[in-house]
Amino acid sequence: MNYMVRIKKINIRVVAIQLVYLVVCNLIFGFTRRGDYTHQLVILAILTIINIVLFLTFAVIKNYKIYSIGGLFILLSYIFHFGQVFTNVFSPGYRSTSTNFLLINHDANLQALKFAFNIITIISVFVLTSWNSKKPFLETKNYLSISLNELRILAWIVFFVTTPFEVLYFFKLISTARQGGAYGLIYHISISGWQFQMGALSVLGFSLLICAYSEYKHISFTITAVACLFYCASMISGSRIYAVVSICIILYCYINFVKKITPMRMVIYIAIGIVFATALHSIMRLRMQGAMTIGSIIGHMKTLDNNIIVALLDEFGGTIYTVTVTIKEVPRYLSYNYGKSYVLSLATIGINIGGILDRVIKNVEYTTSFITKYTFGGSYIGELYYNFGYYAYIFAPLIGVFIGKISNAMNYYAEKRDYYRFSFFVMFMYGSLIWVRNYCNILARNIAWGAFLLVIIVHFIKKKTRGSIK
Repeated sequence: MNYMVRIKKINIRVVAIQLVYLVVCNLIFGFTRRGDYTHQLVILAILTIINIVLFLTFAVIKNYKIYSIGGLFILLSYIFHFGQVFTNVFSPGYRSTSTNFLLINHDANLQALKFAFNIITIISVFVLTSWNSKKPFLETKNYLSISLNELRILAWIVFFVTTPFEVLYFFKLISTARQGGAYGLIYHISISGWQFQMGALSVLGFSLLICAYSEYKHISFTITAVACLFYCASMISGSRIYAVVSICIILYCYINFVKKITPMRMVIYIAIGIVFATALHSIMRLRMQGAMTIGSIIGHMKTLDNNIIVALLDEFGGTIYTVTVTIKEVPRYLSYNYGKSYVLSLATIGINIGGILDRVIKNVEYTTSFITKYTFGGSYIGELYYNFGYYAYIFAPLIGVFIGKISNAMNYYAEKRDYYRFSFFVMFMYGSLIWVRNYCNILARNIAWGAFLLVIIVHFIKKKTRGSIK
């Protein structure tokens, strides 16, 4: 059977099955809307897990790379918007160290969760159906090519230009975290700091180094390990989403360019990572209590309160509160934005000199205008509602197609080992995954700054190379 015909037939089945499932789920939501709140959360948790299984099943059938922008975007969407649903349903005895938002406003939470469920389902369908492993998203000109030696020069320059800013930002976070205000600093830097942006590009430096030395497995493994440890250390400050996404990108580069990891080996690595993270979590909490011994650490690791998976779901899952308050306050207190967020986000690519972009940023980062005062993060789902209300269901497919096509391009250039073209998609991946719990300006800004830095440095390298030849 012709390849494209086969893909189209699979796509039709994916759309048909997911559409039927979405209709059935919404009928269930309707029939149970007057039921017990806890019972409704259980139904939501079960339907969401089935939805995740469906997505993964269709991905396997289509030979879709789950560990890619598209796959991670969907899985992180579920973790950040349904994490607390899972902890409340499957670990009711867990004593949350963060705010359990599902206990605050039952009706509003259910409305937000159902909206998020529908949006993620729609986007996942279009992520899957827009994928084509045989065809790149865009064709590029031959001038987008550099030699291996030039790639290594580029990698080291990007690394040394960006990493000091990330280290500086890390120590600022540590200092502020000790005073109990890490999130406030994150917010402040994200809207005004070119230093923060340059630091975010450090993941591009590490990725390029892995690509440049992929033939030397020991060197590339060392670079990967150092990068992962570096971003793990940054989590101590309380800023985790940036580190988690950076580690995802580093591992993506290692798996694609250095060493393919079998499913069994991946399970082993994940298990080791969970044990290490659990031990670290125990050490941090027991140190605060002043009762840190080997026995107390092991004992604390066995308790439900130190289950790192539950803890991460609980912490990350609080993103649903942004959607809840968005639906509650828009358009009652804050008017619909009618798509302006996505247009104005392009203006935030520039540097906010003298507060020139303050009004634009306030419009895009809309939660700062809420009547309800809280240190909100963003949410691309809440952002969709802020711009279009329930008409967001019409515009959600555009996000699915965009993420699917970008994911396809990154996978394509990774398979071709076209390192330079691939490097332009590193910040696409970074911005896309952080956008799950942020605002669309994080996407525009990272893509633009990453591309600009690459083009400028390569132009400089090419110019020097031509000069030396003459």
